Amino acid sequence: MKRAVYIVLLLILISLQAFPKPKRVATIPFRLVGSSIVIETTINESSPLNLILDTGVKNTMITEILPEDSVDLPTGDIVQIRGLGVEDSIRAYQSRKNRLKMGNLKLQNQDVLVLLDQIINFSSITGEKINGILGSDILKEYVVEINYTRQKIIFYSHNSFTVPGKYARIPAIVAGSKMFINANVTSKNTTSENLVMLLDTGAEIGAWLQTIRDDAFALPEKRIHGYIGEGLNGEIHGYYAIVDTLTIGPYHLRRPIITFPDSMYIADFIVRSSRDGTLGNQVMKRFDSFIDFKTPALYLKPNRMFAEKFSFNIAGIEMVQNYPFVFEILVNKVWKNSTADLKGIKKGDLILEVDKQPVFSLKMGEIRKIFETPRKRPLHLVIQRDADVMDFYLDMRSPI
Repeated sequence: MKRAVYIVLLLILISLQAFPKPKRVATIPFRLVGSSIVIETTINESSPLNLILDTGVKNTMITEILPEDSVDLPTGDIVQIRGLGVEDSIRAYQSRKNRLKMGNLKLQNQDVLVLLDQIINFSSITGEKINGILGSDILKEYVVEINYTRQKIIFYSHNSFTVPGKYARIPAIVAGSKMFINANVTSKNTTSENLVMLLDTGAEIGAWLQTIRDDAFALPEKRIHGYIGEGLNGEIHGYYAIVDTLTIGPYHLRRPIITFPDSMYIADFIVRSSRDGTLGNQVMKRFDSFIDFKTPALYLKPNRMFAEKFSFNIAGIEMVQNYPFVFEILVNKVWKNSTADLKGIKKGDLILEVDKQPVFSLKMGEIRKIFETPRKRPLHLVIQRDADVMDFYLDMRSPI
């Protein structure tokens, strides 16, 4: 009996030596603002900045510096950069050899871009202080765990990393500091397999697909046209539609909402690559994941958000807030033919109440959630236009 116990203990010791516990380099807390990962960061001992983790871009980028912020950057060069959208390239100041600190992670010799043309104002869109984005360059030297359940990002040394159990390995390729994986999309009798999808934690959507090439996934008949988001080079518009299944490795996401950007906004990117689309954070937040840029591979395990219904802006109202003056929420855009458009809501209208709740008692994210939630009874809005105060009742049944 004792001999058997000794053998078992010996086997356990051997297994622990063969598979050492991964070495944690750093653990960083984050919070979700909408579907975006927001991390408190300092650059060269700056005041704390709130940056969105965006694996869809390479470099860390400051999009706005608020009056209370203090940032000191080394001298650099003026560069032109491009992203999605149809506007001209924009100017940015490229500073090198910066020090970034996030939680207990310290990074040296980091490039930082500062937009000189302010076209993206995350703070006014979210109603919270957001200074810019953290690019994928901060991830490439580590295996990085993104744990949405605990809202922590953990950096591991490559040398000691072993894949934990219950995670599915998804093969990947890395090009230009960006990670791409394959996915399948099915709708009715149509299936597109091995679509090349960019992993983009900076995209608030679930996924988008191109409609330019001959092999593109067919645009579903039941769809609605609207605003998708803001690229570095302007607004992006396109269609929203529900498909039957989005498959990533062994996992099947049921009835996801897919966006199909109008070709003018993405043509430059599609014709120059084999890329078919993007997986955004409405998909990625449904998994706890490990990202390994060196192997390269993505490891996924469904979390408690996996079965949540996908959502989109049913009301058709895009809002901005005069941050930090939180009591004013303005209508910034109205989707054409949306329920808000059909009822007569206009750009520039001031929203006073949402569902009998004054806007000063709600966060922007809470209002956005109301606009995205389908229901049978109308949504009551109180709107001020010039000196007039008006009531609007929006049909919140989903059009797709």
